[in-house]
Amino acid sequence: MNQQKVDAIPPCVSSSNNQNNNQNLQKPPKNNFSIKNHSKLILNYFNEFTSSAKKILFLKNNKNKNNYYYCHQQQSLQAPPLIKNNKLFKFNSSQILSFNFPKILFIFLLIQFLFLKTTTTTLIDSNRCTRNSINLGNIIEQILRDYDTHLLPEAEGVNVTIELHVQGVSKISEITADFELDLMYSEIWMDPRLSFKHLNVCTTNITLKSDFRARVWTPDTCIINSRGSSIHRSPSENTFVILYEHGLVWSNFRLNVRAPCKMDLKMFPFDSIVCHLIFESYSFNTEEVRLVWHETPVTMMEKVELPDFDLIGWGTDHERLEYPNGIWDRAQVKFTFARRYGFYLFQSYFPTSLTVISSWVGFFFDVRSVSARITLGVSSLLALTFQFGNVLRHLPRVSYIKCLDVWMIFSVIFIFLTLVELSIICQLNRWERERQIGSKVLGHWLNQIRHKKIFFLFFNV
Repeated sequence: MNQQKVDAIPPCVSSSNNQNNNQNLQKPPKNNFSIKNHSKLILNYFNEFTSSAKKILFLKNNKNKNNYYYCHQQQSLQAPPLIKNNKLFKFNSSQILSFNFPKILFIFLLIQFLFLKTTTTTLIDSNRCTRNSINLGNIIEQILRDYDTHLLPEAEGVNVTIELHVQGVSKISEITADFELDLMYSEIWMDPRLSFKHLNVCTTNITLKSDFRARVWTPDTCIINSRGSSIHRSPSENTFVILYEHGLVWSNFRLNVRAPCKMDLKMFPFDSIVCHLIFESYSFNTEEVRLVWHETPVTMMEKVELPDFDLIGWGTDHERLEYPNGIWDRAQVKFTFARRYGFYLFQSYFPTSLTVISSWVGFFFDVRSVSARITLGVSSLLALTFQFGNVLRHLPRVSYIKCLDVWMIFSVIFIFLTLVELSIICQLNRWERERQIGSKVLGHWLNQIRHKKIFFLFFNV
């Protein structure tokens, strides 16, 4: 029985083999240290140490001290060398029994952590969700399988949130009383029928092209007061639709819109104008579609700069309008522009002022220079009329009096009074000359009468 137990004992490692192994373990160079090599060395040591510990525990459990003593005397169980302070040191069997096992456990857990981290990173990289890995066609076909575009997403009605991102205002025309701007128009609504969260797709939203709108329900929102609008095509149609996993639909358009402005030119050129856009669902009333402004309804993407106007403010409003077939929601945005009057100061007010002042130069002419004074006054009046007509060409024909009209009227009156003053002076000068001539004739007559009277008296005598 003892012989069987001895045969069952794993063979001891010979001392010659240990010496050969120790010779093969060379000291690594000082400047060639790496975490990878060091981890391999620790793992090798741990494997050898655990195998040696198992042998000792096996001997102790079988209580075969003779065999254990023989094995211990003939071949000392040694662990692979470790590196400490660039020096090799070895463990014998007595050191193995007294080794600090918490340190071994810490080293083992550290190795396991590094291994698991590398494995997890590899799995994540291999299973990473990309757009190319998603079959969008199958997803769209599944969510649109029993979809009806004529039915509302919800029976109680749909709240449609709208917002504007204004890229710029290109022009404002006083003749046609409208303005033109480029904007990005967004409308957002919830359609639970388009939810794809139950499909367990590794994405939260899907970006689709504009043709997707023709396959789903839309609120048919339009700019009800526009005089013309178009979707930018540079080079393709500037629209997109984003579908979120919970059924939220975000539709966006890049538009060029021409809309009317309310102009009151009574204070021209020191006036301001108000231009507005009115959004309305063309097909659905308030029981079906309700328009709601976003928290930030209007965003200016850049500063609006025009030659004649400054954008001084904007605001949103909401109202309801009653039609014969129901009540419709209206969302309105107003843009207020103030006119830049510097152009009119230099092109109208200053020239007309100089024209009026130049007509006063005739006051210093000689009274007898009637033709020169008349020519100067008439020329000033013609120049003023030409300047006034040049301004009126760019303004609409309105029946009320503008601020510039008052200035021009008073300028014409000043020049006209200059001509009236010239005519009065000429008439007074004429009367003065006639009086002087009359007095001379009267004196001549009196002298003649006086001489004739003396002659008659002398003749009678």
